[in-house]
Amino acid sequence: MSDNIFVYNESSSEYETSSEEEQEKIIENSEFMNNTSVEEYLKNRNTIFTKDIETVDILIEKKLDPSDTFTSSNKFYFSNSTSSGKTYKNVIDVSLLKGFIKSGTNSNIIKIHVNNIPHRACIQNPNELNIIDVIALNNGVASTAGTTMVDSNYFFPIEIDHLDINFSYVDTEPNIDFFTIVFRLTMVKNLNLLK
Repeated sequence: MSDNIFVYNESSSEYETSSEEEQEKIIENSEFMNNTSVEEYLKNRNTIFTKDIETVDILIEKKLDPSDTFTSSNKFYFSNSTSSGKTYKNVIDVSLLKGFIKSGTNSNIIKIHVNNIPHRACIQNPNELNIIDVIALNNGVASTAGTTMVDSNYFFPIEIDHLDINFSYVDTEPNIDFFTIVFRLTMVKNLNLLK
C-alpha cells in the first residue's frame, strides 16, 4: 500500500513580488467565453426577460342600496380609500374584460362610460361619449365578454388613479342592484418605444 505524501515548501524571497505588482488590473471584457458580445447579450436579455408593456386587471364592483342612485358619474379609486391612492403611470390602453349587472328592470340596453380616459380608447359614436361597451339587459341581468376581442386602441400615455364610470340607457333608467366589472390597464414600460 502506498502513502500519499505532500511536501510544502515556502517560497523563497527571490520569488516574492511587491504589493504593487500584485494588484490586478480589472479589464472589462467585450465578449463572453462563447464569443457572444456583451451588447448582443444585453439586447437578448432585455427582449426576452424585460417586458415592453405590462397589464394589470382591475376589479370594480358595487352593491347599491335601494336609496342609492347611480345616475351621476362615480369615481372608483385603485385603493381602499375614497381619494387618490395607487397610481398607474404610462397607461396606453383601458379595456373592459368582462362585466355583470343585476337590475330590477327586465330589459334595456346599458352603455358603460369611462369618462377619464381618452376618447380614442372608446367606441366611436356621433355624440363623442366615452362609451367602452354596450350590453343588453335581459330578465334583469346583463353580462359582457368585454372589449378585449377588439384591437387595442393605444393612446398617448396617461397617469391614472381611478376610473370615472357611469351608465346610460336606451329606455328608462333601470334600478341597478349590483354590478361588477373587470378592466385591463395596459402600461408601457419601455419608454424607448415612444420615440
